[in-house]
Amino acid sequence: MSAPHGSAAEIHRLLAVAHNTAADQVLLRALPMLDQPHCRSVLETLLQRRRSAPLTELVARCDQFSTTIQSDIQQAVGKLEPALRAALQRDEFTSRRNAIRLIAQSGETHLMYLLSRALAHRCPNTRELAGKALLSFAERHLVAGARGGAGQPSRGSQNAGRHLAHALTQALQSWELHLRPEVLISATALADLTESAIVDKLAQPRSRLAHALRGLLSAPRDPRLAPFILRALAIPELRSDAARALSRCRNDAFMAAVIDECWVLKDPSVHRACASVRELQWLSESIDPLANLNRQQAAPSVRLIAATGLPTDTKVTLLIDAFVQGDAHLRRAALWQLIAIDTPSSTSALRRIAGRKGCPDTEIARRELQRRRGFATALPKRSGGVASPSADVAANAQDALNVIFSDPEQTSADHSSQALLGTPEGTRYLRAKLAASDADDRTRALELIRSAGLAGELADQLYRSSYDPDATVRSSAVMALKQIGSPEAIRILRRALQDPDPRVQANAIEALDALEDPSYDESVERLLEAPAHRVRANAVKALLKHDVHRAAEALLEMLGSEARGERLSALWVVEQLSLNSISEHIRYLAAHDTDAEVRRRAEAIAGVPTRRGTPVEQGVKEAES
Repeated sequence: MSAPHGSAAEIHRLLAVAHNTAADQVLLRALPMLDQPHCRSVLETLLQRRRSAPLTELVARCDQFSTTIQSDIQQAVGKLEPALRAALQRDEFTSRRNAIRLIAQSGETHLMYLLSRALAHRCPNTRELAGKALLSFAERHLVAGARGGAGQPSRGSQNAGRHLAHALTQALQSWELHLRPEVLISATALADLTESAIVDKLAQPRSRLAHALRGLLSAPRDPRLAPFILRALAIPELRSDAARALSRCRNDAFMAAVIDECWVLKDPSVHRACASVRELQWLSESIDPLANLNRQQAAPSVRLIAATGLPTDTKVTLLIDAFVQGDAHLRRAALWQLIAIDTPSSTSALRRIAGRKGCPDTEIARRELQRRRGFATALPKRSGGVASPSADVAANAQDALNVIFSDPEQTSADHSSQALLGTPEGTRYLRAKLAASDADDRTRALELIRSAGLAGELADQLYRSSYDPDATVRSSAVMALKQIGSPEAIRILRRALQDPDPRVQANAIEALDALEDPSYDESVERLLEAPAHRVRANAVKALLKHDVHRAAEALLEMLGSEARGERLSALWVVEQLSLNSISEHIRYLAAHDTDAEVRRRAEAIAGVPTRRGTPVEQGVKEAES
């Protein structure tokens, strides 16, 4: 602390060593009358003492100080949490107003829970200020996310998201006490954080939230509502309102924002519910709004059209118009969707495309038409095109694929099998197997996709497989998602942490760990208490890399557990991370554990000669099983 000069310095020195409430009160009352150096010294003294009463008074009277002092208090908000909490409980409105303003201006997201508490206050002005402050935090989070782009969000951004989710969940639970529209806007704009809280609140008896959301959906123009509207299709209480809103909306900015959220169509429940949208007035007069989208929005916009309940012929008309008027990205997306629609109208559209001169997509359309006609002879090669394989070659490829698929020993590890699986015939074969009614076939297809490195090419099918009713299929799909690492894949993996099957949970942790996703610590930390030892072991292994203290405690608990599987799983973690710091524990297990296999595993890790020469790999396999 820089010491002030003169008589004021001497008075401050005497009060600073007088550790009592009266001295604190004198310092606080003198604060508005002192110059800047003296003010900062007094403020530093009060903060160091951490006495509740003077710090609460400091917050309550903040607006009476100079802007310089207010700025200094603002910078110290992180140390004033108890004082802010106390100021919000005082009877004077100015005290509550100053506390809310300090929280809002600070940007300290861990203080947002205080705003959700203030929303339940009996004073309407306090509720209004708290709602606006909460919305300002939500808007900052959205802006930060937009600046961050499509890559993985930073740890700071994810921490802010968790704090926002917690505060908004509390605010939604107390909805009937405040009815603040700012809470509704914040919750819908951050629907990826609040969706479960909204659904839980709607399920409560006599909840008034559904009525408020219907009002918000009645005439959507605010792009901040876009993250919620597609999810609302999957909520029975809101489905008809959301479908009506999407059908009738003509606002280009809003629909562009909806298209940016079309990744949620990977969720089968949302995709199915999108069929309730029977009209798109946005495109009723012209395809221009679609053609004016940016290149990143081309594929999602076509995916949205395909998922709606529009008549198939209407979809084909929109897609062929998009192909004719769009850029290269929109043309390619529209063409692939036309190929997916196997109807007479789509065949007619493909003929139009195949007859276009100078179009790079002509050959794709011709090949699809050839497939639909079922010709057994080779397609004649056009100038600049590529000839398709003969029927004999195609039959041989089918036989080879059947051999690879049916023989567990025949995997895609060898180059010839991997090359065959990567051909159009191979990926088409794998897609068909992923849609098979037999769960074993679907699981085998996922194993081949993973081992051949084809996850990126078959990403859409993997996303759907991660929601498969069979847990083994979900588990394999989740494991394959770590080869993708897209924002959609990471969102699905985070949801998989809550899957009821422990195999899916364990694989989700492993996949997120492999992707070095910085956002999942809190969700994974809850799994340190999971009953399945493989889930606990994967959670410990992942969290120890982030220096999470609770993970170290969980590892020691597992090493001392009475359950053999727990101890073996803990030893696997020790070996994977080369944890020399707990070598004493390992040597103790090697010498004294009652289970022979645990002793052998501990001996191998500690470097002690094993008694029966059991390979290290055997213990690792048992720990993972």
